Amino acid sequence: TFQSLKGLIPPEHREFEDVWSIFIRGDEVFFRASNKLYHLYHDKFHVYTDLNLGFLGLANDQLFLHDKSKGLFLYENRKVRKISGSDVFQQKLIMGLIALDSTRFLIATNKHGLFEWNGKEVKAWKSNADKFLKENQVHSIENILGGGIAVGTSLAGVLLIDSSGRALHHLDRKAGLLDNRVLDLFTDRDQNLWLGLDKGINYIV
Repeated sequence: TFQSLKGLIPPEHREFEDVWSIFIRGDEVFFRASNKLYHLYHDKFHVYTDLNLGFLGLANDQLFLHDKSKGLFLYENRKVRKISGSDVFQQKLIMGLIALDSTRFLIATNKHGLFEWNGKEVKAWKSNADKFLKENQVHSIENILGGGIAVGTSLAGVLLIDSSGRALHHLDRKAGLLDNRVLDLFTDRDQNLWLGLDKGINYIV
């Protein structure tokens, strides 16, 4: 059954175009649309408009927001808190964010490689695949079985790396993918990896 939520949105915020991402955290739902954050909680929307949102991500139940002109922020109790050292993300595109463990997070940028935030500082994440990722433009990132990480690219398929940044496997059209543009990654409940591609879907067991 379809149920419209429009009536719950404050009238002045009902006009928007695409919804780019949706995340669920407990009984809260977050929508990123038209440079606004729509936060649904107990049948009431709170709309945050002070950031020009280019990315919304959820990891370890923490909600991350990126403003290309300002940096990376955490959204807590209906307020945003800027992450110290996140000026490095100004004028960059953040394409994905995952948890490395309970306190460390890995942030994927489109053309500038991977970065780690440990709760105190942001630093470049060392990997022997750094050059490959920068040249082939990261588009998505996901945790996979065994503590590994899958990184989808715009130009060269998907790269599987371990938690220390060492490249393990590279899968592209030559290896059987439908095409090399990996727009999204998803791990199902059986820890199988799904790839959303420009020209279809691939499934990696």
